[in-house]
Amino acid sequence: MAEIHSTGKLPITSVKPHPRNVRQGDIGAISRSLKAHGQYRPIVVQRATGLILAGNHTYKAAAALGWSEIEATLVDCDDDEATRILLADNKSSDLASYNDSLLAELLREIAATDAGLDGTLYDGDDLDQIISDVNADAEMQDSITTGALAQRFGIPPFSILDCRRGWWRDRRKRWLDLGITSEVGRDGNLLKFSETVLGAAGRKENLTMPNSAIYRNRDPDKPQYNGTSVFDPVLCEIAYRWFCPPGGKILDPFAGGSVRGIVAAHLGMHYNGVELRPEQVYANYKQLEDLGSGSGSAVWSQGDSALLLPEMPPESHDFLFSCPPYHSLEVYSELPGDLSNIEDYDSFLQAYQQIIEAATATLKPNRFACWVISEIRGSDGIYRNFVGDTIAAFARAGLQYYNEAVYIQQAGSWPLRIGRVFGASRKIARLHQNVLIFSKGDPFEAAAEFGEPEWGFDNEAQMLAEEEG
Repeated sequence: MAEIHSTGKLPITSVKPHPRNVRQGDIGAISRSLKAHGQYRPIVVQRATGLILAGNHTYKAAAALGWSEIEATLVDCDDDEATRILLADNKSSDLASYNDSLLAELLREIAATDAGLDGTLYDGDDLDQIISDVNADAEMQDSITTGALAQRFGIPPFSILDCRRGWWRDRRKRWLDLGITSEVGRDGNLLKFSETVLGAAGRKENLTMPNSAIYRNRDPDKPQYNGTSVFDPVLCEIAYRWFCPPGGKILDPFAGGSVRGIVAAHLGMHYNGVELRPEQVYANYKQLEDLGSGSGSAVWSQGDSALLLPEMPPESHDFLFSCPPYHSLEVYSELPGDLSNIEDYDSFLQAYQQIIEAATATLKPNRFACWVISEIRGSDGIYRNFVGDTIAAFARAGLQYYNEAVYIQQAGSWPLRIGRVFGASRKIARLHQNVLIFSKGDPFEAAAEFGEPEWGFDNEAQMLAEEEG
C-alpha cells in the first residue's frame, strides 16, 4: 500500500508526466482554473521515480503558464502499485456523476453575481445545456406520471388543454366522423373573414379541423368553409366527464349549434339547451335525429334564456356548461333578447348577469359550472375584460371561482392575417380561450359524489356502427 512521504512545493523540473497515462485532459480549462484560483490541490508523485500518478494535466497546465514550482504529495510505492494508482485515479473520475438539478441551481446563483460564471469553467452555453437536460429528464418522468393520470382521468388534469396534439385531433375526428355539423343553422362567415382568407383556408393542406373558420362540412351542398366558430367536441367531453356526475342533467343557456348536446347525449347525459333562433333549434334536432342520442338525451328549448330560465325548477341541474356570445363579435340575429346585437357593452353585461343568475339558480348544491370564453376587443381595439367580468358575474350569483384552464387552439387563418394586423397595430394573435370553472357549494363533496371519471365512449359499439354505416 502506498504511503505518503511528504507534501510541499517542488521544482517543476523535478517531476515528469507518467508515460503510461491514458487520460486526455483539457489543459486550456485547467490553465484557466490555475490562473483564477491557483493550485488548490497537490499533484501526486511517485518519490522513487518522479513520475506523476495523479495530476498529469495540472502539471502540463502549470508548465504552460511558466510556473517554476508545483505543489506535490510524494508517495512511496513500487511500480506495479504506481500503475494501479494511475488507473484508479482516472477511473474514479469517470465514475463520478452530477446531480444536474442542483448543479443548474448552483450555476444560476453564480451566474447572477457580478462576476458571473468566471472561474467555474462553465459558460452560458453550458448552463443552457444543463437546464435543457434537466427539463428533458423531467419531461421523461412526467410522461410516465402523466400516462398514469391519463389512464385515470382521460387526460392529465393540467391547466393547459392543447387541441393541437395528435391524440386530441384523433379524438375530435372520431366525434366529427359521426356526422356532427354544428355550424348548420347559422349564417356563414360570422367571424367576417375576407374571401382571400376563406379561399386560402380551403387548401387541402390546411384541413386541420380547428375551432374556428377552417371547418370541413360533410354535406357537399353546403359551403366547405364558412367562417363560423364551431365548438370543440373533445372540450365538451372533458368538461362533462370531469365536472358532471354520470347521467347528470346539463343546462346550457347559450346553446348555439348541436355539438354540446350531441356529445352529452352520447355520453349518457341529459342536455337542456336554450337557443333563441328557431332555425338553429330545427337544425339541432335534425342532427339529433340523424345521429341518435346514445343512452342520453338532448333537448333544445327555443326562446330567450332571460325569460325561460326563471321558469325552470330551482336546483334541477347537475352542471352548467356554455360558451356565451362575445358581445358583438359574432352577431347571430336581430331578434329581441339576442345578446350579440346589444351594441353597448354595459347593457350587454347587465343582460348577461341576469342570465347567469337565473342559470345558477337551477344548479344543485355541490355542483360545478364551466364557461368557455375569450377576451373581446371594443371598437377602439382595447380589451373589454370579459373574462374578469364573467368571474365577477358568477361571484355575484353566489358561486366560487374554483379552476381555470387555457384551451390552446389551432392557428387557423391567423398566419394569413397576423402580418398585416401586428404590423399595423401590434395586436397579438389570440390562440387560446379561457375555461373557467365555478363551484356552487362544496367541490370536495361534489367530487366524492361523482366518483372517478369514466373515460371512453359510452355506447361504443353503436358509435362504431354508425360511423361505418
